[in-house]
Amino acid sequence: MDYYHKKYNLSTIKFIIKLILIIAKITYTTNLNKYPDSLTKSENLNTIDLRDIDNDCFAVSVSIGYPPQKFQLQLDISSEYTWVGGKHCEYCSFENLYDETASQTAIKPNVFINFEEFKTQIKGEIIFDFINIKIFSANSVAFFIVTDDIYLDGLDGVLGLGYTSVKSEIGFSILDRLFLTNQIQRNIFSLKYSEASAPKLLMGGVPNEIENDAKNFTVCNVDKTVNNWNCKISHLLVGTNVNFYKAIAINKSAMFSTTINLINVPIDNITFFMQNYFQTYPGYSIDFCKVKPEGQKFFIICNMDLFDLNKAPPMHLILNGYAYYISPFDLFEEIFTESYIRYYLFKIVFKHTPNGQWILGHSFMRQYHIVFDKEKGQVGFYSGIKADLSKFTRDSTESVCFYNYFCYFFLVSLVLVSMGYIIYNKKKEENLIANALLEQKLQSKEVDFKKAVSFSDKR
Repeated sequence: MDYYHKKYNLSTIKFIIKLILIIAKITYTTNLNKYPDSLTKSENLNTIDLRDIDNDCFAVSVSIGYPPQKFQLQLDISSEYTWVGGKHCEYCSFENLYDETASQTAIKPNVFINFEEFKTQIKGEIIFDFINIKIFSANSVAFFIVTDDIYLDGLDGVLGLGYTSVKSEIGFSILDRLFLTNQIQRNIFSLKYSEASAPKLLMGGVPNEIENDAKNFTVCNVDKTVNNWNCKISHLLVGTNVNFYKAIAINKSAMFSTTINLINVPIDNITFFMQNYFQTYPGYSIDFCKVKPEGQKFFIICNMDLFDLNKAPPMHLILNGYAYYISPFDLFEEIFTESYIRYYLFKIVFKHTPNGQWILGHSFMRQYHIVFDKEKGQVGFYSGIKADLSKFTRDSTESVCFYNYFCYFFLVSLVLVSMGYIIYNKKKEENLIANALLEQKLQSKEVDFKKAVSFSDKR
């Protein structure tokens, strides 16, 4: 019995110690993700000015080849592919066309590939050449030249800074290429723009303003099985009161895009928004707003004479336990119809999206300075209006224990309770043994007494 209980007590102690180490490791790791105070400063973090085109997309100045051929490329964070129009592109609307024969550094392996861009299948030819973006440059960067015309509003192609978990042998990611050639210190870039400030692309690290105010920096994890920058929207909140108990479950992946000004959601969400957003407007009537189909898209437009934007509710998207604010002025845009009636266009468009994803464009992104961290597989949000609701959502990327004091109290309590349980079992065992010995002695005395009585009777 002693051996059994000693073995049992030793196993219990080992289990408790292992449990404490696991909890401590999880708490430490998740706290690092939650409060990235230890971000390494980048010595060569540089700002690249972007040109805002009709509030829909951004243009980046890029030079390719030697002597350099200059292009204005559309920044696209939803794709890793960079491409330009080639000199053999007939009837193309591109302003500048790339000529590989004019570049002394071009390598043409005569390899063709089909890829998808803007919902269009494109045939591209792979080229390796020198690419320069402001002070960043790298030789033998892989990109495509295309011979199909794609309307890009006067631009010459696309600069891809998308996230991809698929490691190709060629490696089309310019971000990866700049990192591997030590042009940037960290595999990170960020976007900073708003209605009041010009858009900027920062490459190579985390800006100082974020490092110096890390507690105002929140993150969500990228789903690495999907080849784009994305985060999961767990809930949606309507109204100024950030009350989690009124949040509506969404549980959809959301892709970030720099090529649209709107927010795109799957087409089957029209009724959902009409009921959960528009019907919260004070005194709402079906005459206020209507659904308007246009091709394979559906829009919601509201009569400006009936719908007062100042009374329209804001919206919050909850990502990784934080509610991110979108004002009604970023949810609507003034438009005119053929009859010159003034309408507000609801900037959430309903269409078929890849894998049922939400697509978050400028209407959402301009609220924050957004950091795209390929090293950690995270998207970060600095500044802006947001509320911490992680204690309700208990997202997996947050700490298992929401408050450090609670963690320490829990660990100490666990140890004390476990030790008390072991001591209690040991005392219980000792009492059982003592009672057994006492009972054995009493039985022995009773037998001696009976023997004495029997001997006395015989006499």
